[in-house]
Amino acid sequence: MKKFCVGLFAVLFCFMCVGCTNETQLRVCHLTNITSGKSTDYSIKVELDQDKRVEERYVDLQVKSDNPSQFISIGEENQAKKEIFLEKADFWYNMTYLISGDEEVGYKTYKEYGSKVFNLATKSDVVLHFRVVAGKVKNEKESNEEILVLAEEISDELSLEMKKHQN
Repeated sequence: MKKFCVGLFAVLFCFMCVGCTNETQLRVCHLTNITSGKSTDYSIKVELDQDKRVEERYVDLQVKSDNPSQFISIGEENQAKKEIFLEKADFWYNMTYLISGDEEVGYKTYKEYGSKVFNLATKSDVVLHFRVVAGKVKNEKESNEEILVLAEEISDELSLEMKKHQN
């Protein structure tokens, strides 16, 4: 009986260890496609929940394309759109740097970021993927730019199948 109890304890302990190998992923941000039907002017909404676990971390929206060499017009709601270029396919780009262009713009904390709406258009058919990440900011020594390190996803990925913009 003693051997049976020790064996059972060992098996249960192994199951417990295996079950705890993946940490719980935070999902404190929600991405929504809010595009009007049949429109080629696309919109996505970024909504952040109130969560004290991430409020001191820095947040950014990331985008990647299924196709290389994509030109996309993007801008926040009620602001002018900017033309951005996604050179590589399947590479996550940080929107903070894509939208800022030559301007000196830094990352915002979770508290500062708030909810946003982004308007998009494209010159060709493409599938774009979006996600929101949170991490810490570090200054790069060589370029003196801020970079987001130890970033983890805080939203599910949103795929947006976009058609060529019609005027």
